[in-house]
Amino acid sequence: MIDSPAMAGAIANAVDDPLAVRAYRLRLTDSGATQWPEQVDGETAIHDVEPGTTVWPRIGITVLSLLPIEWLL
Repeated sequence: MIDSPAMAGAIANAVDDPLAVRAYRLRLTDSGATQWPEQVDGETAIHDVEPGTTVWPRIGITVLSLLPIEWLL
């Protein structure tokens, strides 16, 4: 194990900077709704539904969320 705050900071920056451009940052609105902010050409685009999904997977997830299967997680 290496105990180096400078190295840890450099590694964190090397991972976080490129990741911020390619990843969504999930957040909740004041009303509790989920949003997916994304950086597109230097602008922030806000998605109110999960990006890259169609209506059928979202319906399936909604149906599964109604089932009492939380104990399986």
